[in-house]
Amino acid sequence: MDSVKLDREIYRTVAPNGVTVLSEREPNVRSVALGVWVRTASAHEPRPKMGVSHLLEHMVFKGTERRTAQEIALSLESRGGSLDAYTSRDSTAYHARVLDADLPRALDVITDIVRRPNAARQRSLVGAPGGARGDQHRRRHSG
Repeated sequence: MDSVKLDREIYRTVAPNGVTVLSEREPNVRSVALGVWVRTASAHEPRPKMGVSHLLEHMVFKGTERRTAQEIALSLESRGGSLDAYTSRDSTAYHARVLDADLPRALDVITDIVRRPNAARQRSLVGAPGGARGDQHRRRHSG
C-alpha cells in the first residue's frame, strides 16, 4: 500500500483494491473516530429510484449475516462508543466513535454493515406494510 503524508500527522493510504484511507494520529487522545463513505446517494440515483440510498442506509442497521439489529446497536454503545450513519447528496457515510482499544471492534462492525447486510431481512422489510412499498400508495394518491 502506498501512504502519502499530507500534513504533520495526516496520511492518505490507497489499498491495492482502490480503497482510500485518510488517517490522523493524535498521540495524546485515547479515542478514535472512524468512517466509511460510499459514493452512492441521491446524485447517483435515477428518478424512479430516488431515495434508495437513504433507505438502504437505514436498513443495514436491521441486521447483517453475522449480527442482529440488537447486536449492532449494542456492539459499540455497550462499551461507551457510538455508531451512526447519514446520506448526503453525494455519499452515504457510516461512522463510529470509540475508545482507541475498541478500534478493531468498530472496524469490524462498520465493515459488517457495509459489506454483509442481511439481504433477506431487507427484502422482507421492503415488502412489509408501511415499508418501501409505501411509494405505490403515494403514486396512487398523488396528483
